[in-house]
Order: sequence, then C-alpha cells, then structure tokens
Amino acid sequence: MIIVSASDDNFVPGLLNLLYSTLFHNKDAEFYIIDAGLSAASIDLIARFSSRNNIRSQILLADKSHLASLPKNPYWTSAMYARLLIPQLLPQHDRAIYIDADATVISDLSELWSMPLDGNLLAGVLDGSVHQSELDHVKIGNDRYINSGVLVFDLAQWRKENTAQKVVEYLLANTELIFPDQSAINAVVQGRVKFLDRRWNFFSWNYKAIPGIIPAIVHYTGNNKPWQKRRAPLAAIYEAYRKLSGSDFPRPRDLPEFTKARRTVVGLLSLRPKHWKIVYYTARARSQFTTPHVREIMARASQGNESPREPRPCSD
Repeated sequence: MIIVSASDDNFVPGLLNLLYSTLFHNKDAEFYIIDAGLSAASIDLIARFSSRNNIRSQILLADKSHLASLPKNPYWTSAMYARLLIPQLLPQHDRAIYIDADATVISDLSELWSMPLDGNLLAGVLDGSVHQSELDHVKIGNDRYINSGVLVFDLAQWRKENTAQKVVEYLLANTELIFPDQSAINAVVQGRVKFLDRRWNFFSWNYKAIPGIIPAIVHYTGNNKPWQKRRAPLAAIYEAYRKLSGSDFPRPRDLPEFTKARRTVVGLLSLRPKHWKIVYYTARARSQFTTPHVREIMARASQGNESPREPRPCSD
C-alpha cells in the first residue's frame, strides 16, 4: 500500500500523526513524503520519528522552483501543488493514495487501496463547501467537485495522458482561483472521477454528521489544526495518536478566546438554540465516536496488537 503526503515545516506535527495513525491500522503501508519546504531539522525529526515507530518512509525532493512558478495564493503555500508531482516522482508505482498532512487515519485503508478505478484518473470525495463563484469558474457543479485532501491516483494513466502537465497549464491560464490546485485538478479530470463515500475524507468541522457517518479519515481542514488549538473539533482523535506515537510536539496550551467564550456562556444562559445545539452535537460526537475510538486504540496498543516490525526503507 503506497501512501503519499507532502509537507513544509508548518505541517510537520500533522504529518507525524498521519504517518503513525496510518501505520497503526495498515501494517503494509509504505510512505513517500514530498519535501515542499522542509528544513534540515524537520527532515531529521521525520527520520528519527519513522525509525522509532518502525515506519517505512522516504522523503522525495520536489522541484521547488517549479512549484514556486505556479500561481501564488494568500491562504496556502506552494506546497499545495506537490501532489501534482506524484506521477513523476513515483515512476515505479501505478497507484498511490494521497493524503493531506493535516489528516489522521483511523481505519483500515485496504478497501480504498484495492478498489477498481474503472478507467477513471482518480477517486475522491465531494467537497460540498466550495463557493459558487469558484464552481462557476471551473464549470463544475457542487455534486461533481471533489476535495483534493484524499485522492486515489491511477499514476500509470496520469503519465500516459500527461494529466499533471494539463493541470499546470490550466493553473497558468487561471491565476485567480481560490483553491488553485484543487480547482485545477477538478477542471482537468472532470468526467474521469470515481466518487468516494464521505467517510474517506471527513472534515472535522462536520462533526454534527456523527454518528450518521463514522469517519475512516479525519481531515482537519481550515484553521482548526489540533496541533495549534487543543479545542479544535475532534482534536481528541489527533491527541490520542500523538500520545501513542511519542511525538516530539506537545499538546497546545491555547486558552479559549474570551470574547467567544463569553458569547457562548451568554448564549447558553439565554437558552439560544444555536449554542445548545453545539453543546448537543459535540457531546454526541464525543460519546458515540471519539471516546469509544480512543478507548479502542489505547486498548489495542496496551495489548501489543499493533504488531511492530523491523523498519526498512521504501523500495526504489
């Protein structure tokens, strides 16, 4: 099972969690990490973490000048374009699962790895939260536009059809996109996408959907990164794997924002439905998903069911 992610220094805490949590549930996983702006210290940290946890990982050097030549965006760094390099950087592989470094895997991914793509270029989960102006620009409906945080690539077909270059050409011709890499991928591969169930790329802010949807991959999109905000939605999931992995990154010590906390207290005391619904959905997600899952993985770890093995590098 080939898992690919990309990171710069900003996402290293999430990347370590992704590596450990994926291996916890997928003992045959081999990892490739695209260096999209990692310092020497971060590369050394990743190597030591991988060795300590018997993770088969290899860092791939991206062409940073090529990434930097693509359209700039005030919200994300050029690391967002790294996934476009996967077909080129992994010529020995015909398939790969790409997962953003701000995601935590909490399930077996064998179904995702082995599913037929039926001639499609990739598989992904509908985003569902992109502004209509962006959808209009790429001429794709909300019911066809996927999030690029979790993707299953048919690498052989991407190379055969030169798809990555087509995405780059689209980017250069459409520099005003809000979600540059994601929208460009959608525009180029539309009609050649296999749509996946929401559980394979579950946005943490959507915790209200639990237990109707039980995540297989929790994606901490937006500003609520659990290594920055301990009260981020579903942060307890991240924190459990962080503890088990022995991550060098401590739990954040952020305090609640006074204005936000005051507004919440006032809302609860005045019986405003909006605030009580948040309390209800948070408690429901905790009792029916977060707490049971944390108990399960802690029990497995204490019983040695994670089956550690000797580390070895990814195959060349």
